[in-house]
Amino acid sequence: MPHVPTPPPVRPAQSAGKARRLRTEADKLAAFCLVVRAASAAADQAAFAEVGRAASKALRAKFGGGSITSAFAWVAGPGGQEALDSVVAGEVALTGPLSLQQVVEAVALAREAERLRTNSAAS
Repeated sequence: MPHVPTPPPVRPAQSAGKARRLRTEADKLAAFCLVVRAASAAADQAAFAEVGRAASKALRAKFGGGSITSAFAWVAGPGGQEALDSVVAGEVALTGPLSLQQVVEAVALAREAERLRTNSAAS
């Protein structure tokens, strides 16, 4: 009897827990990228401070806390990268007003700001 190859295993659907985690991380990515974009566009210190107050209030309401600094650090770090990878892979969709391109641009802004902050702190 000839050998019949077995089909590759079928990838199971996401578990409910994983789906919730991906949704939360994608929502966090979208919200934090809004903060990064707003902070990066601030024309002066007063505008930056206003963005900081609004961000703190909104992030506290949605995620239990956060700041401009934490938003930049998370978006630029491994958590932000994992969330972006999940969105790009189609595991979860973005919600909110930003397109994928705008999120990618915000991630790049956050990474550059974190690089500058780190280099400045090391000097």
